[in-house]
Amino acid sequence: MKILKVLFNLFLNLRYGKNNLKTESELLKDGMKFAESMQRVERPEEGGIFTYQDYGKYPYPGFITPDDLEEMSVRKRIIPFALEITRKLLSKYIPKDPKEYSRPVREIYRVMSLAVERHKCTAPRDTFRNIRDIVCVLLERDDAYRPVAQDILPELDLEKIKMDEAEKWWFCAKPYYFGGKDQEEYWKRIQNERFEYEVAESQKTEEKLQEKSEKSLDMGQRVENIAKEIKPDLEALLKKHGINPDFNNPGEEQVDIKIRIKIPK
Repeated sequence: MKILKVLFNLFLNLRYGKNNLKTESELLKDGMKFAESMQRVERPEEGGIFTYQDYGKYPYPGFITPDDLEEMSVRKRIIPFALEITRKLLSKYIPKDPKEYSRPVREIYRVMSLAVERHKCTAPRDTFRNIRDIVCVLLERDDAYRPVAQDILPELDLEKIKMDEAEKWWFCAKPYYFGGKDQEEYWKRIQNERFEYEVAESQKTEEKLQEKSEKSLDMGQRVENIAKEIKPDLEALLKKHGINPDFNNPGEEQVDIKIRIKIPK
C-alpha cells in the first residue's frame, strides 16, 4: 500500500503540480487532526451518525476515523484517473456547445457547472468537470437514462439537502465558494465565528487545567505546612516508642507507620 501511495503521489506531482499536492496534503492533515479529536459517536434512531469533537459547537454530521482517511487518501485518487479515461472514450459524443443538450440536460449541466466554478483547487475542478460531462453526455445520448432522471430528480426534497447550521459550521473552511463568490463574506463570517469559538473553548480548557494544577500545588503546600507543624509531636511520639529517625536524612532509616491526617478545606 505504501509503494502504491508513493507512485500515486509521483504521478499526481507530474500531472497536477506540487502546489495542488501540497494543498491536498494539508487538507488530509486537517482531516486527520479532526478525526483524532473525536470524543464520542451517536447513532440516533431517526438515522445518521453524529460525531462529537473537541471544541465543536455542533456535533459533526458524519463519522470519520484516521484509518478511514488514510486508506481513502490513496484509493480515492483512482477516481480522477478513471473519470479522465471515461471522458476521453466519450469525447466525440460531447458537444462543443452545451446549448445542444436537451432542456433537462442543459439544466443539469448548468447546476453541475457550479461545482466546477466554485472549487478553488485545480484537481477537484477537473474531477467535477469530468463528472459533469460524463453524466450529461450519457443522459443526452442514451434514452435509457434521461427519462429515469427526469422521473426521479423532481422527487428530491431540497430542504433535506440544504446545509443546516451545524453543516455550515463544519464545512465553512473548505476550499470552495459556497453559494458563489458573492456569498464569500457570509461564509468568512461563519469561519471567523468558528475560529473564535474554538479558541475560546481551548482557552477555557487551558484555564481549567491551570486551575486544577494550582489547586494541586496548593494542596501540596498545605500538606507540607501541616507536616512541619506536626513534626515536633511526631518526633516525640516516635521517641516514646524507642525510634529515633533523622528527618533530615530519611534514607538512613525507614519506618512505616500509618498516620491519618485530616486536611481542612
